[in-house]
Amino acid sequence: MKNNEIRDIIIGTIVVVVLFAVGAVSPLFGSLCAFCIPLPLIFYRVKTGRLPALIIAFASFVVILTLVRGFKFDLMFVVQLLATGVLLGESFALKFSVNKAFLITLIAVVVIMAVWVWGFSINAGMSPGMMLGGLIDNTIAQTLDLYRTQGF
Repeated sequence: MKNNEIRDIIIGTIVVVVLFAVGAVSPLFGSLCAFCIPLPLIFYRVKTGRLPALIIAFASFVVILTLVRGFKFDLMFVVQLLATGVLLGESFALKFSVNKAFLITLIAVVVIMAVWVWGFSINAGMSPGMMLGGLIDNTIAQTLDLYRTQGF
């Protein structure tokens, strides 16, 4: 690897982790920053190639995993965004049509979600439906609490 690629990997990883961190601590800008996570991966895939983009995605995941102190169900969202960036970047580099790029990314994200939910439900000793139901109830309760504290 060239020095420029190593620098790009470090910068790309920092950008992804900062987007995650801002998204995690800021209720207002959280969604906006989180949805920007794929952009550095797309950029560096087109700029530097497949391997550096994959390294950025993996290094970002490892740093984020360390920041949140282990595997949590909510990390599925981050993994899906990282996969989206890698797959769209790869699709652009291979000059796939927009339809094909969208379909490949959609299928991959749904498969990641299904495997993640299945794995966590087995680990929790409950059915995926029961686990998702509890998570949805918890998310709604947290959202309502956030709206109450924000004055809505």
